[in-house]
Amino acid sequence: MTPEEYIASQPVERSALLNELHQIIITNDSTVSFSVGTMMRSEMVLYCQTGAFKYALASGKQYMSLHVFPMYCRPEIHDRYKFLLHDATFQKSCINFSKREQIPLDIISQLIKDCADIDVKAIMEAYKSSKK
Repeated sequence: MTPEEYIASQPVERSALLNELHQIIITNDSTVSFSVGTMMRSEMVLYCQTGAFKYALASGKQYMSLHVFPMYCRPEIHDRYKFLLHDATFQKSCINFSKREQIPLDIISQLIKDCADIDVKAIMEAYKSSKK
């Protein structure tokens, strides 16, 4: 299944928003490739940078999720966007939302732009080296 097929297979009230988020990610972060895969036992669109997970879009039973791994690595990004996206529910590297109003697209565009230059593979390799 392609990302476009995954998005089109979602309920109609979700597919337009998921498609807009998909376009924001691929437009604002040229370092990622994307495909449909499984993460946390759920099928979702995965965006990887040189083989390392960077973002994901998921549509669960009760809400949609935008996973942003750079937020986990950079607490200042997490804190800034948790404040700006105060109607969404935040976890360590995940933003959950059920309505468009909870996730203004201009703010999401800026979030992805802020994360585009972050090299997640280098961060993961540095973390692994520190644990040796």
